[in-house]
Amino acid sequence: MVTWSLPVPQDARVSYAGPEIFDAVDRILGSEIPLDFPKEYLRDLKHVELFNAQMSFASNELEQWEKRADVEMQHGPLSVFEKYFSTKHVVASTLVEHPAVSHPEKIKDACSVVLQRAVIISNPDPGSETLFLRSYFHTVDDTGGRANFVPSGGMRIEFASRKIWFPLELTRFISEPAAYVVLDVLTPSNFAAKPEEFKTGKTGKMEYHGKTYHVTRLTAKLAGGKEWKDLSLEP
Repeated sequence: MVTWSLPVPQDARVSYAGPEIFDAVDRILGSEIPLDFPKEYLRDLKHVELFNAQMSFASNELEQWEKRADVEMQHGPLSVFEKYFSTKHVVASTLVEHPAVSHPEKIKDACSVVLQRAVIISNPDPGSETLFLRSYFHTVDDTGGRANFVPSGGMRIEFASRKIWFPLELTRFISEPAAYVVLDVLTPSNFAAKPEEFKTGKTGKMEYHGKTYHVTRLTAKLAGGKEWKDLSLEP
């Protein structure tokens, strides 16, 4: 198993989600996998489960939860989480099933998140966002063995917001050269924002809970080791 933690607004409601919303958007816009996504991250890709969710309201709570999973938090990521804690955020965490590997003791690095995948439903009036998030993970061991896996579903995060928000600051700590980001944004009207570093791809329309939304796909390739600000856009 591996741990997966992400900052969320302190008023957020967090739960597990099935694959349905991701599948529905992919039927409109096509595969969520970018055309230039390295094939090595898809080799023998396994779909896995999420379990044992946790909400942390301070850095010591997060550290203790990670330790129970035999993970020692590094100073860099912890400092970013502390920044989030100080700005009206909490941290949602879950354990992620890791595919069976021949030599688990030889895994040299924590799993890297190589693709951040999200569906974002924004309703400026009355002001709410529902963020469906899942990540593709990649592990390498000392013998060159690899494991690629992604949750079958993901996390559902609901909170009050008149802007479109997506956390990106932890991207700098991936051990791979770059992380890919694919965000499908659902808005009641046409989406006109053009965020830096992101490309606007396919668009379409879809029904969700009896309401028609415009759908816009945003994609980016963000270098590891570089600081990135969270996405915050006017819908």
